[in-house]
Amino acid sequence: MINSQGNQDFARAHSRMAKPLTLHLHAGQEPVLLQKFMGRLMQNQTDPAQLGQQISQILLANLVPETVLPKIAEVLGAACQGDCCLVAALKSDRAEIQTGYWEMDRTVDSTEISQLPKITPVNKFLVSLTERPAFGKMLLGGRSVAIADIQTREVSSTLDIEGESLPFRGMLAIATRLGGVINGTIVIGSVQPRVWSVLDLERLEAIATMAAIAISQLEKTQQITTLQQAVHRQSQYQTLLSWLTCIIDTPLELNQILQLAIEGTADTLQVDRGSIALLKYTDPLFKTHSPNQIPKAKVTIVCEWS
Repeated sequence: MINSQGNQDFARAHSRMAKPLTLHLHAGQEPVLLQKFMGRLMQNQTDPAQLGQQISQILLANLVPETVLPKIAEVLGAACQGDCCLVAALKSDRAEIQTGYWEMDRTVDSTEISQLPKITPVNKFLVSLTERPAFGKMLLGGRSVAIADIQTREVSSTLDIEGESLPFRGMLAIATRLGGVINGTIVIGSVQPRVWSVLDLERLEAIATMAAIAISQLEKTQQITTLQQAVHRQSQYQTLLSWLTCIIDTPLELNQILQLAIEGTADTLQVDRGSIALLKYTDPLFKTHSPNQIPKAKVTIVCEWS
C-alpha cells in the first residue's frame, strides 16, 4: 500500500519539513538483514555541514565536468549509507539530463557481490526510472520518496516497472529544488529491503538543498567554460584569416599557397582530412541556368591534407 501521509512521528517531530511519501512492505514481510543496516545507520552519522564542505571542495577542485556529478553522488550515497546513488541534473533548458553515478565497492564482502549487478545495468535502470512519469509525479509535491522494497507487486505497479529485472530493493529519492524550481533528482538504492529511518529522511532533506546549489553552480561553471571555448575558437578563426592574408601576399606559387591554406584551415578546425577543389562550370555565366537546376561543373582536387 502507499502511505501518502508519510511517517507521522517524523511529521510531528519535524513539522517544518515536507512529509515524505513512504511505500511500505506487505504486511508480515520483514526486511532482510535489518539489523545490519541499522548498525550501519548508527555509524559515521555525517553532519550536514561536513557534507556541504565536501561538496564545495568537489566544485572547487577544477575537475572535468563529467566527473563532478559522480563525485557528488559518491558523497551523498555514502552519507545515507546506500549501496548506490544517482544524481541527475537538469540543464536550464530542461532538454538534457546529466547524471552522476556511484556504487559501493563490495569486493571486501564477497557474500553480497552477486546481489548487485554491474554498474552499467544499475545506472541504466536508475536513469530510466527518473524519466518515468509515475516516478516524477511522486517527486512533484516536494516530498521524499521512501520505499522499503521496490520489488513488491504494489510498488512495481505504482512505478510502472512490473516485469522488469530490478537491481536493488530499498530506495530513497527526492527532487532537488532551487528557487522553487526542480533542477535535479537524487536516488539512493539499497541491495536489501530497508526501512528508512527519520534520520535518513532528515539527512536527505538537507542533502537535497546542498545538491541543488551544487547542480546550479556546476551549470554556471559549464556555461562559463562554453563561453570561454567560443571566444577561444573565434580568436583562432581571426588568427587563421590573418595568416591566410599574409601568405597570399608572399611570392609563393599558387599550389604552395593552397597547400598552406588547407593545412592551416584543417589544423584550426581540428579535422582529420581536408582538400581544396576547383570547379569549372560548363556555363560559367549561367545564361541557361534555371533556379531549380544544379549547374554542371567539372571538379578538380588541387591539393589535399591528412
